[in-house]
Amino acid sequence: MIDCDFIPAHYHEQQALRRAVKIRAFCVGTMFVIMAIWIFVHHHRLSNAESMLSEIRLQKDQIRIHAAKRAAMKMEKARLHDRQQLIDQLSNHASLVLVYSDLSRRLPETVVLTKVSLKCPSLSAYVDKEEPESDALIPRANPRRAIVPEEDEIPEIIGNELTMTGIAVSQGDVIQFAAALEKSPLFDQVYMEAKDPTLWAGRRAQRFELVCELVPHDRN
Repeated sequence: MIDCDFIPAHYHEQQALRRAVKIRAFCVGTMFVIMAIWIFVHHHRLSNAESMLSEIRLQKDQIRIHAAKRAAMKMEKARLHDRQQLIDQLSNHASLVLVYSDLSRRLPETVVLTKVSLKCPSLSAYVDKEEPESDALIPRANPRRAIVPEEDEIPEIIGNELTMTGIAVSQGDVIQFAAALEKSPLFDQVYMEAKDPTLWAGRRAQRFELVCELVPHDRN
């Protein structure tokens, strides 16, 4: 059976053109909607990224502040540690007043001390032992300013060491003096070394050297 179409051909062309325009308009509208959604999502992500960057900047500033506070607290801790060590050394070590007083009581009349020196490791650890090569090239340091070594470089404090040199009538007097120091609660590890005899006021005398450690005690 043959269908007969009495509709003009230009009408079919107009209908096809309208359908094509509608399809194109729908596609363009869909594309605009997709672009609008993408712009909205992208703008939202940019806003989140900017807020995160702001938080990161604030956290970075806080880290700088805390790092500066940590460095200041570390320096303060080191200063307080040194002060505490100094207080402990001044409060728990031997008093030279008591030491010399006990030494004068135990010194025999036949023994004369010519030199007394004290070696204090707790204080020598804070003294700079390096001397400048030339005074003209290197300026003098402030003598009141002690150079504090690092915590790992501070030697172990053993005790104050007292060295006494002198003369005696005989070697037996020196032994008696050393035995008297051994009995004292303020002296420990007394070491005696006899020197060559000498002449003192026209008489023969025995030279000696005594080295002992001072026992730490409560100064109160």
